[in-house]
Amino acid sequence: NELHELYSGALTTSPTAMDLENKIENSNNIEEIRMTNIINPATKEWKSYHLKSIRINQDKYNRTMAVYSNESKNVIMPCEEAIELVNKNNAEILSQISFEKPNTVSVPILISRLQAGAGLINVGSVVDIYTNSNYTNDSFESNGTAPDISGCTVLAIMRYEETGEIDSEYSKSDMIVNGNDTNPHENTKRFSSNVLEMIKGSMMKGYNEKETLNMLKSYGVRLSNYERQINLGDLDAQYMLLVETPQDKVSYMLNNMDNIVLTIPTTDAPNWMINEINRTNID
Repeated sequence: NELHELYSGALTTSPTAMDLENKIENSNNIEEIRMTNIINPATKEWKSYHLKSIRINQDKYNRTMAVYSNESKNVIMPCEEAIELVNKNNAEILSQISFEKPNTVSVPILISRLQAGAGLINVGSVVDIYTNSNYTNDSFESNGTAPDISGCTVLAIMRYEETGEIDSEYSKSDMIVNGNDTNPHENTKRFSSNVLEMIKGSMMKGYNEKETLNMLKSYGVRLSNYERQINLGDLDAQYMLLVETPQDKVSYMLNNMDNIVLTIPTTDAPNWMINEINRTNID
């Protein structure tokens, strides 16, 4: 049983597996069977097979996709990371993995701020996707520990338009009292605008287009970062994301849009997260 479990899939017809099976069947006692080493030759063959498979199954971005048969999950990763995965594991793990060329599509999803990594993900962020319920519309069940989809790249982010409506007022007042005379003084600054309308106006040459776009570049992302720094933000904001997803997970993403949560693995964390983790550990 151990032999058939380790020499499964692509290695089912391996000559080494046939030799080992004959050796087991021709053993005279239990001690001879126990002395038969299966894990080492199986590990050696799986490593050789997977390293060749990784070279064959890489896309033009030097990535491959690991498919875990025992966990029903796919992980898109750089080929260097896939090679490291193969080299540090034995046949017990490697027999449950296969490598395929990433076949991905860009999936648009509309999610809340909580689902969108608290709104702190950026274009280019690599995210893992979890489901916050064991029940899903396409009968996919999360195992509760591993992500349902790993290594997805955020290709575009649009924050809800209401965030671009600005109506800000700053007022500072002083009261100068001199005897019976009272002299109030108030300094008020007010700014009102609509980010989207400013862009439209610049496109129609109402404003300087280059200056306007430079001023508003990454407005939504920078706003989220400032909200993080001041610990105050719009928790009701919604986000339209374009996420690179394995093609066979598209219907899962669309059917479970209300239940998915995007998380940022610390291995691919942005600089601000790395700094916070370092500062916390030092403190």
